[in-house]
Amino acid sequence: MDCEATRAALSAAEGAGVPPDAEGHLVSCGACRAWALDLERLSGRLGEWTAPEPAEDFDARAIALVRRQRRPARRFVAAAQAAVFLLGALAGYAGVQLVRRGPPPQETAAVDPPLDVTDEYVAVFSKERHP
Repeated sequence: MDCEATRAALSAAEGAGVPPDAEGHLVSCGACRAWALDLERLSGRLGEWTAPEPAEDFDARAIALVRRQRRPARRFVAAAQAAVFLLGALAGYAGVQLVRRGPPPQETAAVDPPLDVTDEYVAVFSKERHP
């Protein structure tokens, strides 16, 4: 086994002892032996550790913290609502101005030279050609 595989096998064993396939490597590799000892010490320390008891006012402080953090969100929502209101007011104002002005004047397109579209012209070019 190489160092990486040995360390993975030791980590997977989770303190249940040294796997047989890793023992040979530990005999020949001092770095992995030191790593295995550090892992054993760490496992022992973690086994001894206990979580501290929370303070008596923990619940009240946690609730107060959550309430303080929610206030900026409310301010943001209020600012967003104000922005939407202003945009709506501007759009309404622009609509009123367009209605007051009326529709834009219609322009006719000038063709140079002017086309002579008479009944004879239409009759000549509207006939379908059949083979």
